[in-house]
Amino acid sequence: ANQANEELVQAARTEDNHVLAQGRTAVAATVGRVEDKIKALRHEMEDDIQRAQEELQLEQQEAKLALVEFEEDVLQRIQNSRNERWSIYEHDVQQLQNGLTTAKEEIQGKIL
Repeated sequence: ANQANEELVQAARTEDNHVLAQGRTAVAATVGRVEDKIKALRHEMEDDIQRAQEELQLEQQEAKLALVEFEEDVLQRIQNSRNERWSIYEHDVQQLQNGLTTAKEEIQGKIL
């Protein structure tokens, strides 16, 4: 009877060890899958960060270009405004000169 009990205990231990080994294998496989998933997610995050940095650099370049274009537009408007004012001044000066010439001719006509 003792031998039978010993065999039953040994069989139970063997079964327990087998179940434990299967459990360890399953846990190791699960841990491996989790680690692989973590690596994949980390890689995705790094790719997302890289893409975001590239997009930010592109947006910064576009903003700088827009600023340069804005500055050029403002400078052109200032130049156009100066040209318009200068043209008006030139016209006014010409009218004054014409008026002076006419007045001079009238005065000379009256003197002679």
